[in-house]
Parts: sequence; C-alpha cells; structure tokens
Amino acid sequence: MISTGNLRRALLSLEALYTQDHQFKTILPSHSLLSTGIQSSKDLEVVPRPDWEKYASKAAERLLAEQTPARLLEVRGMLYELLVHCIPAPLVLSVRPTFPFSTYFTQTTDG
Repeated sequence: MISTGNLRRALLSLEALYTQDHQFKTILPSHSLLSTGIQSSKDLEVVPRPDWEKYASKAAERLLAEQTPARLLEVRGMLYELLVHCIPAPLVLSVRPTFPFSTYFTQTTDG
C-alpha cells in the first residue's frame, strides 16, 4: 500500500502529509482506515507522495526520455542528491514512476 511495510517510507509519507495539513483536518472520522481499520485503494490518492519520491520518479522519467551520456550524468547527480539527503538507495530504487512505461517503450516487429 502506501508504505509497503517499510517503516521509513511510512514516516516519510506521514511527514509529507503533515507538511500539507499540520492539523490533519482533511482526515475525517469516517475515513476507511479509522472506521474499519482496513486500508482501501482510494487512500493512496489522498496521501501525497513525499517530495523525494516525486524527485526520484522525475529522474527515472528524464533518463527514459533521453538516453545520452549528458542525461545520464544529470540523473546521476539527481540520485546523489537523494543520497546526500539520507534517502537510502534501496528505497530510491523501489520508487514506482507515475508515468506509463508504454510512452517510452514501443514494440517493433520485423516482417
């Protein structure tokens, strides 16, 4: 789900939610997680993605858009930036991009 069983990711998601609404007024008492204790799929849309996750997704999108040595150097700098801010490499690599992969990969069939 949101944290996929990762406590660090859960805390970073909570921090992102807190920065948007520090009094948590957007969470209603009728929220599915509070009322039933079970997380629904629409909860993923309500919780904002952390900035570092958006940044990692942006790096992946840039790399797929243009695969040149210059772009690779740029994306490498972006990934180092995440590491400098104490985001672990396995967590960065586990980020799922928000864009459709079919945009960048096309199948070609030769007669």
